[in-house]
Amino acid sequence: MRVSTLSILPGLLSAAKAATFQDCGSTANDLQVSIAGCTDANPACIFNTGQKASIKATFTSPVTIESAEIKITASVGIASLNFPLSPAEACGNWGLKCPAPAGSPQALMVEVPIDSSYPKIKVGVELQLVTSQGEKLICKSFPVEIK
Repeated sequence: MRVSTLSILPGLLSAAKAATFQDCGSTANDLQVSIAGCTDANPACIFNTGQKASIKATFTSPVTIESAEIKITASVGIASLNFPLSPAEACGNWGLKCPAPAGSPQALMVEVPIDSSYPKIKVGVELQLVTSQGEKLICKSFPVEIK
């Protein structure tokens, strides 16, 4: 009986880790997203006011990328607010190299300012990278606690 309990444990642990980031329609292949402040120990990523949240993503694009925009939205209940990101264009600004042919590996590194005026609350955040053709390369949602 101990063997079956131990064999189930790794699956439960990986499921708990995977629950932090939910996919919301990503089309990129080999997508890996990491965010500073997100750990397995916390149910939500921690974003501290007055600092920047660092988001890194690596992926292989299934389509040619001529241009792409980053969208980061925070939601509480039915209210949504876009995090200001300047420039929103990812190509040439946040590590994305464009034009990029389909099948090319890409790396994206974004730093989002967390303004000190933001309320200290828990929000749902959605990160998107959308091409000029409307292809949603990255779409991940995750819980954030603003401290």
